[in-house]
Amino acid sequence: MYDTIVIGNDFSSLVAAITSVLYGRKTVLVSNGDRSDIHLESGYTFNVDPMPIAGFGSDQTFPRFLAKHGITLSNDKNICLVNPALQIILPDHRIDLHHDINEFVEDLKREFSCEEMEDGGCYSTLLNMGHISDLWIKEKPDIAPKHRKRFITYMSNACEMLKESFRFSRRLRRVRKNPVFKMIVETELHLLSNLVTDSDTLFPPIFSSVLSLPHRGLYYYTGGKGLMMESFRKIFVDSGGEMIKSAHIAGIIPGNEIKVSFHEDELISEVRGKNLIMSTNSDKLPLLLGQKKFRRLERHFKRIDMRYYPFTLYMGVLDKGIPEKMAPYVAVIPDKNKPLMDDNIVFLEISAPNDTVRAPAKKRALSATLFLKESALLSSDHELEKKSKTIIEILETLLPFLQENLDYLNVEASIKLFREYQETLNQKFRIRANPFIDAKALSGRTPLKNVYLTGGTLMSGLGFEGEIISGRNAALSTIR
Repeated sequence: MYDTIVIGNDFSSLVAAITSVLYGRKTVLVSNGDRSDIHLESGYTFNVDPMPIAGFGSDQTFPRFLAKHGITLSNDKNICLVNPALQIILPDHRIDLHHDINEFVEDLKREFSCEEMEDGGCYSTLLNMGHISDLWIKEKPDIAPKHRKRFITYMSNACEMLKESFRFSRRLRRVRKNPVFKMIVETELHLLSNLVTDSDTLFPPIFSSVLSLPHRGLYYYTGGKGLMMESFRKIFVDSGGEMIKSAHIAGIIPGNEIKVSFHEDELISEVRGKNLIMSTNSDKLPLLLGQKKFRRLERHFKRIDMRYYPFTLYMGVLDKGIPEKMAPYVAVIPDKNKPLMDDNIVFLEISAPNDTVRAPAKKRALSATLFLKESALLSSDHELEKKSKTIIEILETLLPFLQENLDYLNVEASIKLFREYQETLNQKFRIRANPFIDAKALSGRTPLKNVYLTGGTLMSGLGFEGEIISGRNAALSTIR
């Protein structure tokens, strides 16, 4: 019998489990299936999900929370701050999004003559809004006020946020008249957030948090996300949590006492708990949503418009085939006059030159992601092979000697991973964005007071940081 049962394989469910156990709750984390965070082949280690990670600065939400409980990540040498955080390569421009915003603005001045860039007014407003967003959203488990004192703070922050939102939108509209700078802004929004908006007038304030993210910090984990997940699983177990790995969940029975049955090592087992936290990235979510009590919640999920699906081509490249000053995270845009998400952006994650866990000596692991409009269920192998060729063609605009420096490429394996992981990787969603807030696509609450959701789908506007925050919020909800 547990205080809390957490179901999920993703980082969000792991954060929920760690938060719960650090608050003294007897917690079990059930990882469904045997899916890995990494793909191993030909001596290379690829992150199945190559998108950037964020939120690991010593002054940011999760490390600060762990430090409260005597756990610090500051000495973990595997977590490396990336600078420049992101490179955006266009036909006539290379923009480095430096960690230092003054350095970034100087770089923009060299590239553009736009008046707004000369005085940095747009980005001073941006950082101010990003700071307000952090205080408003990340420091509180719920955005909605719970009592009178919080309501006053809420209204004060809301007025400030609305004022800054109008200022930011007005300035951003001006600088977006430059088509190249417009692409830079849209590239950041598409890569660092899972929320797609068609608004060109008033941007949700949450986008200021996304656009300021490179200056707050993107991180690279030496050895890959698999090692990162293992390090956090160790924190969970060392803090008193219990793990059930590679379980194949057969049933979930909610109620005052929650029962979860699963197959493990050819045995049928069951755990019971007072609370349940389930990841929206779990392929067993339908077991919960398919029940009568959750039908309304299921309809909410169906209203989310899945716009783009990340298809990644995994490659091994000789070190000499990678430009010396190329950052670990790069966006390549071959045509500045074509819409970004019309096969016109490839996101690269490149292993560090000294990361011999990710790639053999003098070689690099390279993941190239194209965002598709059709899901894996509707795409044939022939169509995905054509998309693979599109990725290679776009990369050759940046790496003209790519073909002769390729050490590993298995298109079939990349297609297989796309089909296998599509439902559990964060896709790009479209919802009607609330111009006042809005990080959330869905609430983590359910019709039952002891069942909560977590996962990147909930706070899609915040990208990877949304996973951390939704995990923490779900655990705090069970504790309250």
